[in-house]
Amino acid sequence: MEPLHSGVRDTPAPRDRFDIAKGVDGHLRMRTWHYVQKPAEYDIQCDKCHGSNLWWSEYEGKIWCYDCLLDVDGTEGVFGGPIPIELAGVLGMSFDRWDMVNKQVLVWDKKANDYVPQITDRKSDVTKETP
Repeated sequence: MEPLHSGVRDTPAPRDRFDIAKGVDGHLRMRTWHYVQKPAEYDIQCDKCHGSNLWWSEYEGKIWCYDCLLDVDGTEGVFGGPIPIELAGVLGMSFDRWDMVNKQVLVWDKKANDYVPQITDRKSDVTKETP
């Protein structure tokens, strides 16, 4: 089903563990960001077929399963418990986000305790976080 221009589907979604992803009218909200790595990198699997042929759904709290051809909840993966951020980085896991609205990468800034835009110095192609 195609999303409406208002950013919601024309039929309410069934109740699931991602109720926070729904607006007050019970419709799924459109995602505004996703992690830069695939869901499988975070050990997330399809909760229907248990496959890992996934990508981030256009809807908050959902993933798209290419095998089922459905937006599904998915499993919690590494998000089901405490995440040692520094260790995850050593293992090659990134929690950087792709801002779909502003079309930019957001990186975690420890000082700001928030995600900030990643700045690339075009002259040297050096990537750095905002101060």
